[in-house]
Amino acid sequence: MASNSLPLVPRQSWWLLATGLVAAAPLAPYLPIWLNTAAAAALLWRGWLAWKRQALPSRWLILLLAAAAVVGVEVEYRTLFGQNAGVALLVALLGLKQLETRAVRDGLAIVLLTYFLALAQFFFNQTIPAAIVAIVIVTLSTSCLGSLQDRRRPTLKLLRVSGLMLAQALPFMLLLFVLFPRVQGPLWGLPRDA
Repeated sequence: MASNSLPLVPRQSWWLLATGLVAAAPLAPYLPIWLNTAAAAALLWRGWLAWKRQALPSRWLILLLAAAAVVGVEVEYRTLFGQNAGVALLVALLGLKQLETRAVRDGLAIVLLTYFLALAQFFFNQTIPAAIVAIVIVTLSTSCLGSLQDRRRPTLKLLRVSGLMLAQALPFMLLLFVLFPRVQGPLWGLPRDA
């Protein structure tokens, strides 16, 4: 059996929940209250199911909730495209993906989604504290990725390895920062909500 199709163990589910919570939290002030509540409820529900070792909800229920989230975002932002609506959909899908995650392959999708959410916070806030929060999110996401690949590795070792990997990438990042041309205007040249 391929390692990506292995079922998740409870420890991996807890890693995914913690990573999803940390990735979504900085975006909460920029999202509508109903969406924050729905995403938190989905994460809490998944945590309760993992704690009680209960079965995950049916795919039909997840599809119904996903359709409701899409309709809610459409009503809230009057579009499904653009910066604000896109980030709102990502947060909604993060909560719903947690409720259907059964295998390591699904966990990889959540980790990739958390990397996008770490980047998405820069649409709203490009300060040094936001960069520190992004570093924390990326470190935790990388640790979660390690837990998906090696389910027995201790938590501190996962955090240490991910921190070391990010430290090794620092010179390359600084080189790109110096050599990469600066773009004038908003991030990626987008207006506030193009």
